[in-house]
Amino acid sequence: MQEKGKRVKKQDGQGASRSELDKVKRFFRLTDEGVEAFLQYDFRRLALENKDAFIRLAGAYGGAFIAVLLYLAVLSVSGIMTQLIVSTLFFGAIAGAVYAIGLENVNKATKHPIVSYYLLFLFGIVALSMFFSVCGGGFIAKFFLLMIVGGLGYGGYFVLTVRKMPLSVVQVVLAGLFVAGYVFSVQASFVSLAVEQEMNALKRRNEIRRLKEADEMRRSMASSKTCMNEEECKKINTKKNYYYAQHEDETQEVCEQAVSKEIPSRFEWTVSAKDYKFPSYTVDVLNDTITVMGDLAQLVNRDGSRTRISYTCKYNVKSKTATATVLKKTDKENAERK
Repeated sequence: MQEKGKRVKKQDGQGASRSELDKVKRFFRLTDEGVEAFLQYDFRRLALENKDAFIRLAGAYGGAFIAVLLYLAVLSVSGIMTQLIVSTLFFGAIAGAVYAIGLENVNKATKHPIVSYYLLFLFGIVALSMFFSVCGGGFIAKFFLLMIVGGLGYGGYFVLTVRKMPLSVVQVVLAGLFVAGYVFSVQASFVSLAVEQEMNALKRRNEIRRLKEADEMRRSMASSKTCMNEEECKKINTKKNYYYAQHEDETQEVCEQAVSKEIPSRFEWTVSAKDYKFPSYTVDVLNDTITVMGDLAQLVNRDGSRTRISYTCKYNVKSKTATATVLKKTDKENAERK
């Protein structure tokens, strides 16, 4: 028993009074050996000597960690008003618990590393998470972020150096992380609002551009011919070269006769009778017409001179009719042709 008393006394020298040890024992229902293991951070020994107390301690630590994770999860999926309310409730509940426990008792508890270090870990997670959320904002958000960090740093320096309050560095850092966690949470809410507004503005611009493009497409389609039934759609989808190849022989033959009838005086072809007289063509599949063009003919004048002519012919495949037009070449065009 004397040895146990010495060990407890040694722990008392580290800052734990007999009354404090009794409070810890009652709260976690620890044995004398469990108290020593608890204050020495020997959780393996605590689990072996006082299993129920270890489970309660693990539950308290785990519950606090889960509460922090739930808080961050709710903030990540909520709107600005919900974020503000949840942040106020979360940090308000912690402040209320501190008030209920008493500042003196909280001060004594946070002097023990087993409490203060874990709280540093929890508040550090919240503060860092909110810090990175604020970093995603614009210049103003980052400017206020620097002001807040600078203000907290100066506040810690003022408390320890100027006021010389009886607080350890760990306690000052813990208080700074608590304040930073709340302030950054509020600031992150407004950053989320700004990002949301920017995204909505981008969506509106994209929607306006999409509607404009759709309107231009509709006007373009309205100005062009579109098929009104299955037969017309099939014609439009027919390749023009293939369509011409199907009707090339009859087009050339009928149009050659039509052009010959349109030439009032004597003329001659500049190619053989077996050659096609229309080397160029255009196709309108929808209207079943083929327009062929050429200049392989010349007028024979009375003095024996020749005048080259050009001609076009529009042939309707369905009605088998053709309309020809003949034009004389100018002297300059004839000279270039020669």
